[in-house]
Amino acid sequence: MNKENFMIFFKKYKEAFAFILLMFLCYFLYFFPQVLSVKAFGITDIKIQLPVALTAVFGVFTVYWTGRKISSKKYGIISAIILATCIEYIMHAKFSSIVTMLSVCIAASFYTGIYTLFGSKKYRKYFWWLSYIFAGLGILTADLFAFVVPAVSILLSYIAARRWKEIFKPVYFIPGIILFILVSLPWHILAYQHGMQIFSRFEPIKHGNIIQILTGSLYLFVVGFMPWIFSFLSQIIVYFKKHLKETGEYFSKFNNLQPLERFMLVNVIFLAVIFVFQLMPGMSITLPAIFPASMILGKFWFDYICKDEHCRAVNISTLVLNFGFIICAVLLMFSLQQMINTGYTKELSLPVTGLVIIMAAVTLNIFAIVKDKRLLHFFALAGFVAALTVFVV
Repeated sequence: MNKENFMIFFKKYKEAFAFILLMFLCYFLYFFPQVLSVKAFGITDIKIQLPVALTAVFGVFTVYWTGRKISSKKYGIISAIILATCIEYIMHAKFSSIVTMLSVCIAASFYTGIYTLFGSKKYRKYFWWLSYIFAGLGILTADLFAFVVPAVSILLSYIAARRWKEIFKPVYFIPGIILFILVSLPWHILAYQHGMQIFSRFEPIKHGNIIQILTGSLYLFVVGFMPWIFSFLSQIIVYFKKHLKETGEYFSKFNNLQPLERFMLVNVIFLAVIFVFQLMPGMSITLPAIFPASMILGKFWFDYICKDEHCRAVNISTLVLNFGFIICAVLLMFSLQQMINTGYTKELSLPVTGLVIIMAAVTLNIFAIVKDKRLLHFFALAGFVAALTVFVV
């Protein structure tokens, strides 16, 4: 195959190549570091982490599939890459099995349930049943949160669409509840027989007030959504500058909106419900919020890359991120100097690698902004996280 034919073939199946690239990215983020640790140090916990990593990959695929069905393959790919390269998502995929599985089940339950607002009526009942099944699987993490959050989010979205009565149609509701019970009940019977705690989220708050818990949750979300949080904040600013007066119309004219605009609205509802219900337990879990945030931000980057919109906002947000990178680089250089002065020369490889990755990211980001290379701009941020994960974390 010559170069010309290859380019034609590539352009014809470019979304398929992008999906393969996404799967490779997930491999390097969630699997490859564990493989290296086994080779280098003989660590054998890879079998324990494998189901968690596969669950994380399924979460990324869920976002891709939903975005692809609601809008386009490009939007699905962009949203999935944002999710896959969030610091919190990677950390939980590598080290926290319960939180990852709970969050993916919540997201899968919500997105399969909410797809019934957009998809063909022919297959609607199957997506309703899938939503109940994923909620049941979430319950297996000993957490009622996995059922309540998607259920409330879907209900509010259907109320906005003035179709809430559909939720309780026997063909959707009765088989769905049966499947939910079949999935979740046997484990909880065993747990009850052995005196284990079944539902842990809806305990009374014992420490701190609502403001403290909400502030803590927002802080964890900001840190966990790195490096995308800066463009996410830019998106919020742009929205309030352009659409603040029209917010009420989004709900009153929900069914008249374009599918992607309706989908953004239901993601906002999902995000709000997650934060409201985080006020109820004693421990905050922000990972479920990363899913709707990735889908919302995906629209912002999709418009930037494919529609020539939001250029100024995205560029400013990246420059602010670069300023933070430069501060980190200065602190790393200072710590390197201190390590050299105190004789810790054997441990220099990790901070040196981190410094190289940060400075490479800064250089690439500035080049992409100056040359207006939007796709490179996007992949520079994603690549920074991938490199940091493989070589430093």
